Amino acid sequence: SSNIFKRLTHIPLIDPYASYQQFANHWQAIAQDWEIIQSEGKAAITQANPNSVMTKKDGKEIEKQEGYIGHILPFALVQQHHLQAELSALEAQEQRLADIGAELESLLENLSEEDKSSAAINENGDGFIAAEINKALQAELAAEHGPLSKAEFAEQLAKHVFAPDSLAHTLRTAQGLLEAEKSTKAAIKKQSAAIHLHTKTTLETLSHEQAEALLAEKWISPLLQAMDEQAHSALQTLAAKIRHLADKYAQSLLDTDAQLQQAEQNLAAMLGGLTGSQNDMQGIAAWQKLLGAGQ
Repeated sequence: SSNIFKRLTHIPLIDPYASYQQFANHWQAIAQDWEIIQSEGKAAITQANPNSVMTKKDGKEIEKQEGYIGHILPFALVQQHHLQAELSALEAQEQRLADIGAELESLLENLSEEDKSSAAINENGDGFIAAEINKALQAELAAEHGPLSKAEFAEQLAKHVFAPDSLAHTLRTAQGLLEAEKSTKAAIKKQSAAIHLHTKTTLETLSHEQAEALLAEKWISPLLQAMDEQAHSALQTLAAKIRHLADKYAQSLLDTDAQLQQAEQNLAAMLGGLTGSQNDMQGIAAWQKLLGAGQ
C-alpha cells in the first residue's frame, strides 16, 4: 500500500485512493486462494474438483456432476497457456458456426415475401425447416425428371444447377449450410469434451514452476492491468473535460452578438408586414423602434 502511494506522489492526475481500491479488490481473491494453500498445502494449486450442479428431474432438484473445475487455477487459464493449439482449433469451429448462422440469416433477408410463404420457411420467416427443404427440392427435380427414388434424387441433386435467383437455389444453399451447421455443432461438442479432460490432466501434472507461473498470471496480471487502466482512465477524463470546454466556447461572443442582431433585423422586418388596429400598429411601431435601437 505504501509503495502504491509513493509511486503516485508525482502523478496528480491519478487518484491514489482509487488505485488503492483496485489493489484492495484484487487482494480479496488473492487472500482467498492463499488461505486454501496455507490450510491444504501446495497440492491444492494443481487440484481439479468435480463440478457439481443442481438440476431438476421429475419436479425435484438433484445434484449431478458436469465435468470438473480447478480448485484454485481456472481451466480457462490452463488452456490459454498450455493448450493454445487445441483452444484455437475449438475457437475456429465456434467462429465457423457463427458464420454459418450469419449466412443463413442473410439468405432469409434476401427472400421475397412470396418466397417466405414457402413451407420450407417457418411461420415467423426467420428460419429454414430442413425436412421441408428436402421435400421442396424433390418436387423441383421431379417436375423436370419425373418421380425419383431416394438414390436417384441424391444423384440428381448433387449435379443439378438451379437458377441463381430462384427459391430452389436458396433452399439448396440453405440445405448445405444446415448440414454444415449440424456437423460443426457435433465437432464442437466432441472437441469441447476432449479439451476439458485434457485440461484436467494438464492441471494435475503441472510442475511446481508452471503452477507458480499460472498463480502469478491469475493474481498479479489482472492487478497490473487494473493499475494500468487508471492512467488511461485519467487521460480519457482529462480529454473529455478539454473537449467539453472546447465545445462550450466553440461559438464566440462576437458570433453570438452577430446572430442576435440578425434575429432582431428579421423580427423587425416581419413586424413591418403586420396590420391591425391603431393601438396594435402603435405597439408594433414601438417594438420596431426598440429593435432598431438594439441594432
